[in-house]
Amino acid sequence: MHDDAGASAVIQKAHAVHIPTPMATRDPFLFCVYHRDEYPAGDEKMRAPRRGNGADFDPRAPYRMYHGRDGFAGFPSHPHRGFETITATMKGTIDHADSQGCAGRYGDGDLQYMTAGAGIVHGEMFPLRRADGPNTLQLFQIWLNLPAKDKMVEPAFVMHWSEDVKKKTYDGVEVTIWTGEYDGVNALKPTPNSWAANPENDVGVYLLRIQPGASFTLNPAKGGTSTNRSLYFVEGASVEVCGQLLDQKAVLDVDASRDVPLTNNSDVEVIVLVLQGKPIGEPVAQHGPFVMNSRQEIEQAFADYRSTRFGGWPWDDDAVVFPREKGRFALVNGVESVPKTAPRGNYNIGRGHKMTLPTDLEPLPLDLRQFIRALILVPRLIVLAVVCVVTWILSVAKILATFMLNAYLGAPRRTLISRCKDADRRVCFVHDWLTMRHNEDSTVVYPDWFMRWHRWHLKCVHFAAKAALFSLGYLRVHITGEPRESTLLFVCNHRGIIDTLVLSFVLDEVPYFVSGAGILNLPFLREVALSADCFVVEPAMKNVGVDMLRSVLLNARARANENGFTLRAMKMMNVTKEHAEKHYADLSSKPFFGGLVSYMCSGPVVAMVWEGKDVVKTGRKIIGATNPAASEPGTIRGDFCIEVGRNVIHGSDAVESANHEIGLWFPEGVCEYEPCAKAWIYE
Repeated sequence: MHDDAGASAVIQKAHAVHIPTPMATRDPFLFCVYHRDEYPAGDEKMRAPRRGNGADFDPRAPYRMYHGRDGFAGFPSHPHRGFETITATMKGTIDHADSQGCAGRYGDGDLQYMTAGAGIVHGEMFPLRRADGPNTLQLFQIWLNLPAKDKMVEPAFVMHWSEDVKKKTYDGVEVTIWTGEYDGVNALKPTPNSWAANPENDVGVYLLRIQPGASFTLNPAKGGTSTNRSLYFVEGASVEVCGQLLDQKAVLDVDASRDVPLTNNSDVEVIVLVLQGKPIGEPVAQHGPFVMNSRQEIEQAFADYRSTRFGGWPWDDDAVVFPREKGRFALVNGVESVPKTAPRGNYNIGRGHKMTLPTDLEPLPLDLRQFIRALILVPRLIVLAVVCVVTWILSVAKILATFMLNAYLGAPRRTLISRCKDADRRVCFVHDWLTMRHNEDSTVVYPDWFMRWHRWHLKCVHFAAKAALFSLGYLRVHITGEPRESTLLFVCNHRGIIDTLVLSFVLDEVPYFVSGAGILNLPFLREVALSADCFVVEPAMKNVGVDMLRSVLLNARARANENGFTLRAMKMMNVTKEHAEKHYADLSSKPFFGGLVSYMCSGPVVAMVWEGKDVVKTGRKIIGATNPAASEPGTIRGDFCIEVGRNVIHGSDAVESANHEIGLWFPEGVCEYEPCAKAWIYE
């Protein structure tokens, strides 16, 4: 920038910009990044030539894969809490999916608001829909903070189509008003709890396109000096700001109470983003995707995400990409909308997701549409109510029968009561007296008539799951396989019945039961005014999927790192029966051998090789005793296990057995390297 003393009263500070890295922001904004990626033509699956997976942000490259994988660029599912995102597009296509069940395909001028609030998981992928030419992606993503009183509001999602986004043209200048008001033109409404929703906060997000030779004066903000305003020069050869020539990309903090004249004396278009707003003025504690007011709140956000996954991920893949032929759409609260200029139609966006209401009803008056929707909803609610009542009655009968049989069999051999000093004793009572008991070899100890009833009950619950899911608006309901006889007792309360039915569908078996904390927050439950409160009895069960495995894996890795151990190898795999039998060959004569092998094969396994001083001895202490009831709190088995036959983690008991097991699990060898911190840990 070339100095001009006359402009110093307007331009308060300048920041260098290195696109595509994040740019400097001021309260109430937290983050602003400009993406411009020149993706090539997509292949048959809308992928880019593979340039890297996991973390590809190379600013020197013509395009980046970001956190994408398998040739799909973008950001697979990741969590947020405590703020909102504004995604303002100029070119390209974005596929959005989130844990609320909302989804969308948008781009080429469309605008999306997403309030993370109390917590949401979402993904943004960049499909390369054009197979005959380049796929340019051009957009801004902006993070707008929320005040403390709104940080835990319900997540919200709003889509505005480019055809509706407000613009105002001047001589050689186009102003796109994404947020706020400018020169008498009001932008479309943001999400309800957005800091931008209150006009008194003077939030504005404007895009200025200045043609060669054109000049434009940015009007003062209504909030005057109480408003923070910044200009982001991101495209063009140069621009004159307040008489100063700016010939490199930069962010300018300006006095919002003053006019800001801009002139484009170059021969190419200049693009300037304007961010303004009154500051929230509260402490900001940020760690990765979470933004709160204190460190304690950040720690709570991580704990909440680990325990609830912010409602879970209802999609088949963590990197959701919709079919090529799918046009722009927004799925919000189960209702799909498309731009006014797009063809009308009822789209199926994939297995296991909600049906949309017929778009033929769109032109009808609002009151009539609501009446028709009520007529459609009432029969579904009646079916749902009948299914819930019948299933609840069957479940209560099953609970009573199981309790009486358990009382007849006597006290369980391993009681949890003694471990429940600081926990809800009802949890222990349920585990000890209401769950089905098994022998060490996983065989049941109940009479044949009860097991026949048990299997019949499981089939009834599966049928109920199908009926309930269909009544809740799922387009396809398909459950494969037979319920497992080893499934524990099906139990639910009046609040958790629907979630339990949904889990029956997802897990292909009746869920296990424990009382203590809800694990689901399914968005469609709000539509029928029902709360979600579903529980699982066996924290170590692998059938729940990779989420539990992730928790154990992260704990194991963290504890090993804290003890100075070096990770030499790691991989995730589905274990075959033959492989598991080789691993536990020394236990083949034991009566529990069959159940142990079956358990290891029931879900994905992560194998790791750690190296360090006394790693076997220390590792065994980190893992905990074989019997979880004897494991110390803080050990992996002490924190994650209840039953011996479900002890979730294995560790070598000697160096010799470790060498044997490394050869079995890693025949390709391990990674040899010298950790840079080794000299600080070992003498």
